[in-house]
Amino acid sequence: MQVSLLIEVEGLIAGDKAAAAQLIAEVKDLAPQRRLAGGQILTIGEVDLLADVSMQKKALRRLMPGFVLCDRHDYLAQHHQHLLQHNAQASLFDAWCEFAMLTYHAVADDEHVPNDDNQPIPAQWQRKRKLESGYLVPIMTGYRAISPCYAAGEVANVRDPEVPVSFVEAAYSVGEWRSVHRLKGIDDECWRYHGEHPWYLARATTTTHDEPIEPDVVPTTDDNTDFDPDFL
Repeated sequence: MQVSLLIEVEGLIAGDKAAAAQLIAEVKDLAPQRRLAGGQILTIGEVDLLADVSMQKKALRRLMPGFVLCDRHDYLAQHHQHLLQHNAQASLFDAWCEFAMLTYHAVADDEHVPNDDNQPIPAQWQRKRKLESGYLVPIMTGYRAISPCYAAGEVANVRDPEVPVSFVEAAYSVGEWRSVHRLKGIDDECWRYHGEHPWYLARATTTTHDEPIEPDVVPTTDDNTDFDPDFL
């Protein structure tokens, strides 16, 4: 798979060629040590610094005919409310799963209804359209704490014993693959991390003002985390 990765950089002064060259060298050195979408980065092509808006616009044209993943977590809330109108027991998980499914329903052929009730009624299977159009996909977008935050060194066998630790579960959302030509600018769909306990989420710039959707489960513990440390 070949991808184009845009990374936001802060503190770089336009025109500082020495700093720019050093940054490019560090990116080429560090990137192969990281993972992207769970896979290894094997090779790195050209690395450019987009120092101003005009360079960013030119970069968008170079990325065509590619696609960019956009944040559509608001669609999840809307679809859940739609399901609740027909099924009071519908959960957020039900709504999230439907973004990964192709749903069909049978429409009876009224013109060829048999006179005998024991005979099957002819029907046509039709695809059920989603509330929102677009190439919508379920995605993982961060984490939610399911335990208190423990002090550094209090929990054994963690990756970094020098920092506080909390047990978490994956947080899921909905994304949309959109053609690059539909973007007005890079900043419109730039993903940034936002951490506010118990959430740690990647959100796109245009939707960071929305609050995360709390899980629709009833905690059974006093601290509302539903976490049992004796299970470990």
